[in-house]
Amino acid sequence: MRIGRNLRILKKLAFGRTRRTYVGRTRAHIEMRAIDAADLPAFEHAVRAGFAELPRVRWVDVCHELLRVVVAFDDDAYTIEELVAIVEVAERSAGVFGVPFGNGRWEHPGDEDTVQRVALGLLSNAAGAVIGTGLRFSILPASRVAGTLGSLFAIVQSSPRLRRPVDERLGPNRADMALDIGAALAHGLAQRPGSAVVELVHNAAQLAAVRARRRVFELREPELFRGPRPAAPPLPTEPRPRPLPRGPIEEYADRAWIVSAGGFAVSLIATRSVQRAVAALFGGLPKPARHGREAFVAHLEVELSRRGALVVDREALRRLDRLDCVVLEGGLAARDRFEVRSVVCTPEIGDACNLSTDCSIRGDRLCDTAQPGGYCTPFTCSGGSCPAESQCVLFHAATPG
Repeated sequence: MRIGRNLRILKKLAFGRTRRTYVGRTRAHIEMRAIDAADLPAFEHAVRAGFAELPRVRWVDVCHELLRVVVAFDDDAYTIEELVAIVEVAERSAGVFGVPFGNGRWEHPGDEDTVQRVALGLLSNAAGAVIGTGLRFSILPASRVAGTLGSLFAIVQSSPRLRRPVDERLGPNRADMALDIGAALAHGLAQRPGSAVVELVHNAAQLAAVRARRRVFELREPELFRGPRPAAPPLPTEPRPRPLPRGPIEEYADRAWIVSAGGFAVSLIATRSVQRAVAALFGGLPKPARHGREAFVAHLEVELSRRGALVVDREALRRLDRLDCVVLEGGLAARDRFEVRSVVCTPEIGDACNLSTDCSIRGDRLCDTAQPGGYCTPFTCSGGSCPAESQCVLFHAATPG
């Protein structure tokens, strides 16, 4: 039963792009096609006219930024199939039914396809680890062709230029799934269970992150979509004023590819074996660095989800290694824990004081209370031992008479 369900999921994810939906008891989020801004008014008018005929629909909102039509209705009033049918009729009426769905890397937080895709990759790598371990204890030799294919899959996964044709044909997410499944089977037949286990751990971290993200969306969805938004024109999308700066991993990858290409050429000339040359090329890939960043992103997303924060775009977390300045809106500060009321300068030697902590919180200065109003001075201050920015002052006690 479970095998049949997994095969249906594989068929849905691998063969053709289908409409994604999320439905709760009183709201549904239905994916709309990647419609141009010029066709959006006609589509929105057709959507509102179609849902106006359903008496138990409360309100409708077309969220072009999220590529979703949000429909609010009475408790369990309609099935998702009935609501999708209205959207399809509206697309035909507006003449946009032939427009493809969005095929970028961004995925809606409520999409079940995201969880299923990552879970399928995890099962594939688990199968690869089991197959590879089983074959190691058999009399069958390791498949060299499978080993070469596994390395080639990994090379394509790690090179944006090589995987661009696959991304354009399948989309980035389906390309990830196809390359992941292919590499897992190749590692199993090549008797490399260790490689499959590494990918298995990576998939497990990603699965925990996407599940936490979807769980937070389900919890906060009533708050975020409590009613339709005020009527407003679509937000203009302006080009980025400057190209996105390259991160440390991208800089390292460029240098690693040069070294790997050199290793490939030397190995091919020395051994005249394509398989060994591919192994040399595979050895220089920046895969550990990329997996490290993905592990950080997954852990950060889980921690944010535990605090009720919804990550709408996971790609933003992958760019944190390129930030050199963080600007926070004042309302984001946890005022129940702290609040910035004033900014004071660091005490200097010679300032007035009551306690030694008034001079320094590091414990390296003393408040000399023998002087009127106190006097900040270094510990064990003596001639020739004072800091460069200060001077030693010798105080003499007043002699009576």
